[in-house]
Amino acid sequence: MDDYEDIILKLIIFFIIVIAYILFSPQKNIKKKNENYNNEFYKNDYERMKAEKHKICEKCGSSINVQVHHVVHKQFGGKDNKENLMYLCKDCHEKEHGYNFNDEKKEISSAVTIRKQNTNNKYQIIRNAIDTNTILIIKYKSPAYLDKPTEITIRKIKPLEIYNKKYVTSNGRSGYHVALKAFCFLRGEERNFIINRIIEILED
Repeated sequence: MDDYEDIILKLIIFFIIVIAYILFSPQKNIKKKNENYNNEFYKNDYERMKAEKHKICEKCGSSINVQVHHVVHKQFGGKDNKENLMYLCKDCHEKEHGYNFNDEKKEISSAVTIRKQNTNNKYQIIRNAIDTNTILIIKYKSPAYLDKPTEITIRKIKPLEIYNKKYVTSNGRSGYHVALKAFCFLRGEERNFIINRIIEILED
């Protein structure tokens, strides 16, 4: 009987040691310390993404000279969170901004620059409409869907919020569109509009 009790006692001590090791493992503490260090080291998602070693351009798939791009530019209120960031190679990044980074903002082409100027102007008008609670009339190009062709319509809207809308292509590549949530008077409900599909903002 004493031998049996001795075995039970040893088993209990063994399990206590195993549980204590699992709970207070040095490796676990080191991992937790490293996680806390990483969170403290990078002040935002932009800094963390910038420090990543293996980056792929989300437009062309290149792994050469990949940079971090703000989908909604910081000058228009874009944040440093991951929902507003994407990886672009230098060539794609320069096309997005409309100038060569290493040549004192020399324009890539007049067509690209005009397109970017028009886009920036749209952001300014829309953000101002949100701030002042103003109604806008827009010319909007809807996407083609199944057997339904693309069409251009005139919409009267009340802009509410600019945000990033995630998309996934047929080949599995994903990214974000800059979208506008607005009340659409034509539909009588809140709708989402891709800002790049707003061809023109007309006067109310």
